[in-house]
Amino acid sequence: MLLERYTGLDVQPPKAADGPAAHAFGWWKLELLLAQRQLLRTLSTQQLDRTVRAAYDACTAKKAMPGTYDIFGLEQTAVLLARALARQENRNWEDSALLRDAMVRTMADVDRVVGEVEHSLAHPGKAPESAQPLVDRLATIYTPRGTPATVFALDEFDAATIEEINRETRAAYPLATLVRNASRTYNCHAFAWYSTSPFGNYWMNDPGDNTYWLDGSYIQWFSAGPPYPANLRWSWQSDDHSGIGDDTVGAFVVSKGAPYRRCGIPGPTARTTAR
Repeated sequence: MLLERYTGLDVQPPKAADGPAAHAFGWWKLELLLAQRQLLRTLSTQQLDRTVRAAYDACTAKKAMPGTYDIFGLEQTAVLLARALARQENRNWEDSALLRDAMVRTMADVDRVVGEVEHSLAHPGKAPESAQPLVDRLATIYTPRGTPATVFALDEFDAATIEEINRETRAAYPLATLVRNASRTYNCHAFAWYSTSPFGNYWMNDPGDNTYWLDGSYIQWFSAGPPYPANLRWSWQSDDHSGIGDDTVGAFVVSKGAPYRRCGIPGPTARTTAR
């Protein structure tokens, strides 16, 4: 059984040259499977308790090994931990982007999950009085041709989380120029296809962005390479990412989220070289 295998794993990687990376990836794959809604629903109360405690121990141990487990090495551990706890407490997954979309962007997200679990272990059945989960709501927007697309209206991060994401993005992408703070309220697809405004914008998941060219609001532009026209909309099919060509020479792309990374990262809006 997956749970038996998970509880028997050691976070300490083998000493082989490729040991740490392969070991971390093995953890990631197993936690990804365990965190699926369909599997968690099959676990008994006792098994859910074992899952929460095992994931909590793993998360704590991994945080003490930053050379092996960075934020991405901790992501699935935190997601499994949060989802198992939510299953224990019968929470609605649709109220949380972390639970619904398995997104963990910063160490603050990991620490928040760990704190919730520690409170739950110390006070079973009692939610933290200070817990104020970010709320996600469904909304509908329309393409220039009037075709509806379902999106999410999301609450914003607090100021400390925004600054932490800004700082991490600057360190990870030194060649990109940040033009706006990190935000949870909109993502790359909404920024590129619906509105570049940080106010009144939304979070649009794939395939919602496809609506903008499937209904003819935009048509495909063919070219063997640069120069690119200004204001060209870019879509990376292999990386689920969207952006807008620079207003002046078309040599840069302005996009929401870490450049050329998956759209689920709620990072700053950045200007980077077109490819």
